[in-house]
Amino acid sequence: MASEEYRSCYRFSPRTLEWFPLSALLNDRSRFGTANIGNFVYIFGGFEGFKRLNLEYNFRIEIQ
Repeated sequence: MASEEYRSCYRFSPRTLEWFPLSALLNDRSRFGTANIGNFVYIFGGFEGFKRLNLEYNFRIEIQ
């Protein structure tokens, strides 16, 4: 079951204190890691989906 909440991706501007939407993630993700390198945000690891039952580890890296 997909959840738009777990595919949403935003960028925060500490200068303006605003959130800006980015393109949606390819898969639902929870408990993932991120790294900001240059002008990109790398999203990696975590689990597919958001329910505690039958979570599968997500090996994909997404770039925003």
